[in-house]
Amino acid sequence: LIGYWLIKNAVESPDRFLEVTLIGITNGSIYALVALGYTLVYGIIELVNFAHGDNFMLGTFQTNGIVNDGSFQIPLFPTSFVLALPLGTAATASSSSGQKIYTILMCLFFSMLFCMVINVSIERIGYKPLRNQPRLVPLITAIGFSFILQDVGLVWKDAGPQPLPNILPTGNIFHWRGATYGWNDFIVIAVTIPLLIALSYLVRSTRSGKAMRATAQDMDASSMMGINVDRTISFTFALGGALAGAAGAIYALYIGTSKFDLGFRLGLFAFTA
Repeated sequence: LIGYWLIKNAVESPDRFLEVTLIGITNGSIYALVALGYTLVYGIIELVNFAHGDNFMLGTFQTNGIVNDGSFQIPLFPTSFVLALPLGTAATASSSSGQKIYTILMCLFFSMLFCMVINVSIERIGYKPLRNQPRLVPLITAIGFSFILQDVGLVWKDAGPQPLPNILPTGNIFHWRGATYGWNDFIVIAVTIPLLIALSYLVRSTRSGKAMRATAQDMDASSMMGINVDRTISFTFALGGALAGAAGAIYALYIGTSKFDLGFRLGLFAFTA
């Protein structure tokens, strides 16, 4: 029935079918980046890290701060550590394309770094001491960290939506009949695909990736064979956090807004994926 429905729509309105399909691929790319963070951690220690979605949300806030204020921010309540970045006027409409590309790269780099540090810190503080406890204990801890990160976002950026100006390239890559596909949509895929390829290469072909796969298969045997299991798990959390930060940067730049409770909704989509 689903196949018949898809074919029927493709035949009756091919331009609309193509446009909706491309939008689905673009949105799915963002969900994939967040979902990989869940998958990596679950594959190693069989823990659903429910704080991952809220870590993604903090990545969108970091991108918001970089674009709007030109600074890298670390919330240290009741104040914040602010590191000014040489971004110039990249967020204005009159700025050059090179300046905007530089700002996008800075958003990706600092959001990935920020979320990576958060993820590794959560693992060290919350999950590592509970590694030999019943499965329900670290799961409850993950939900607790989710609430903590959500409250950090609430205090950091307030409860309302947090808009940011569009600095992605404008215009359409192609226009076929009624279907269009813009450069801003393509940027999402252009960032996602290299990250997925790099991750696949890292897991399949590098020494750290082999240690990750060995730890996922048998943690005790891996330790007996000389693999540093604690370091491997921390490395996995770092990778997951970096992917959450990349997804947060792309989402904030593409959608143009964020909110402190965004992590629950996007995290649920990614968990399903």
